[in-house]
Parts: sequence; C-alpha cells; structure tokens
Amino acid sequence: MYHEDSDDNHHVKGLMLYRNNIKKDSVAARILETSYDVSEFSLFEMVETIKKPSLYTKKITLVLKYSGYLKSKNRGRYCITQKGRWFVICQRLDGISFLSLCLLAETYHRVKTNPELFYQLSAFRRFYEKDYDHDISSSTAIYKRRNISRSLQLLKERHLVYVVNGDFIKMTKPMISFFERYDKDLDSLYGWCNDTYEKCINHIIENNRFDPKIGNLFSKGSN
Repeated sequence: MYHEDSDDNHHVKGLMLYRNNIKKDSVAARILETSYDVSEFSLFEMVETIKKPSLYTKKITLVLKYSGYLKSKNRGRYCITQKGRWFVICQRLDGISFLSLCLLAETYHRVKTNPELFYQLSAFRRFYEKDYDHDISSSTAIYKRRNISRSLQLLKERHLVYVVNGDFIKMTKPMISFFERYDKDLDSLYGWCNDTYEKCINHIIENNRFDPKIGNLFSKGSN
C-alpha cells in the first residue's frame, strides 16, 4: 500500500499500484492480463501474443519482472506474481485503485459465507486510518480518511458493493458469485494486508515510535 495524496490516483486511464503507474491497455497491462490465465510463458510466446516489436515486448517484460509483477522460472520462462494478479483484478474491475481492492477483499472475506451479513467499514478504518502517535490528524496514518472514502465511492460507482447508512457495506449474492472467480487472490490480499499491518504494529512496539519509512512495507506486495 502507499499514501494516496494525489487527486489523480483514481482516474481510469492510469492505475497507480505500489507506486508504479501502469496505463490501462498499455503493453505492460496486456502482458499482465495475458499472464493471469497461464501457468508460465516464454518471452517468445509473449512476443507472439502481444504482436508488438520483439525487443520492446522483451524490455517491458523484464521491467515487470524487476518491479515484482512477474518472476522468472527455469530456462527463461516467466509467470505472474501475486502482486501482478492483484493488478489484473484492478484492471478487470474497470480500473479500481489498489486501496479499493483491499477494501473489497476485506468485505468479500467477511461476507462470502453469509450473504446477509453487513460489514462495518469502521473495522477497516481502524486498521488504516489509525495514527500510531495517537493524533488522528497526523499524516502518519497509513491511509487518510478521504482516501478510504474515495475508494469506497469508487466501489459503489462500479456497483461492486452497496452501502447502508454510510458505514455498512453489503454484497448481494450475485456480487459474491461474481467474485468467487477471484476467491484465492482476494483471500491472499486479505491475508497480506493483515500480515503487513502486524509488521507495522511490531515495529512500533519494538521502537516505541512510528517510522514513516514503514510505509515502504506496503510497496513490496507479495510474490
């Protein structure tokens, strides 16, 4: 995760994810989309699929590898990482932000076994709006309230959730059924968010202070 301070972070043309800007429908985005449904691929196969100049496609593939979206396998073959899979889901959901996907994963995890359940947004806010120096207005919060509110609005506009009384999120049975195709990826994101939050807490306990650099933990994702 990262601090979302710019008003441009949620526009559809570009997706800001882990501090990397990958434009929708770009070669990089198409490589990740193609990689999502295959176990592995070679550079030759990707060049053939993307139908762009060979050297350019290879360069973009290597950039995605160094950025943590792809990883190399034996004999020059590649596969998509968990971080890359999360990006593809953002793109498939019409360009939602990564924070929106975190909120969506949290809600889906809580309600998928009980479609009648309402998830209380304040539980999510306690994790990510929390200021470890006990000053709510401080910039040390992982996410600011306005960013969470924007992300929730984005989910509502895409008709991925609906909200009751401004603080309770609900998914309908058709919504839950739709997200079952991403079940493992959403559950892995839910677990990753919790693990990263625990790293923040442990750092504060050990050092008796919040280190702004702890935000870098949220830029690494999971392989």
